[in-house]
Amino acid sequence: MNLSQSQFQSAANYIKTRALPVEQALFTWAFEKGSTDEVLEALATHQAEDGGYVQLEPDAVVQESTVLDTTRAF
Repeated sequence: MNLSQSQFQSAANYIKTRALPVEQALFTWAFEKGSTDEVLEALATHQAEDGGYVQLEPDAVVQESTVLDTTRAF
């Protein structure tokens, strides 16, 4: 299934205004020639002291790194 230009633009607008910064950076990298450094910088803000990742889900309440967040980061 392909998106029309209008559908793609609607999705892009949603991501740019409502998604997590990591998701925004990934979108920019994948579709707007963004840099990998921007993605890594956005991920770095979610890295916990133990090396894992935390709060990569919008409704996350846990403050410790989780397997799910760390897997998503990779």
